Amino acid sequence: MYERFDCLDWIDYVHSRISNLPVYLCGISMGASTVLMAAGQQLPSCVCGIISDCGFTSPRAIWSHVIKKSAKIGEKLSYPLANYFISKKAGYRGEDASTVDAMKVCCVPVLFIHGDEDGFVPISMTEENYNACAAEKTLLI
Repeated sequence: MYERFDCLDWIDYVHSRISNLPVYLCGISMGASTVLMAAGQQLPSCVCGIISDCGFTSPRAIWSHVIKKSAKIGEKLSYPLANYFISKKAGYRGEDASTVDAMKVCCVPVLFIHGDEDGFVPISMTEENYNACAAEKTLLI
């Protein structure tokens, strides 16, 4: 999930033009996971917080969840195949990124939001991210 580095570039871009602007990172689903993973990097001091709406814990976790739920195929066969093709196409593996790891070093406040009827990302993933978060945090289900 290289998009986390794009977040840092956008922050630098905005901050270079409006230096006194407080920045809040916000994302939904994959975007939420992206901003959470960005928090695992050295964030500029202008970043004041993160809003994560239904973020998953890792590409591997969400791929596995979706495969089990929709494909009805065992993960032992389907995940390695999906991981192989995605790594060839996108250049990363499902194990290469983790919001949980990023949250362990997070230094800015995080608002975790998750709809209790979300049919795609399990609430347990938001709870896992919340529990791992080392910074000030709030959970809203």
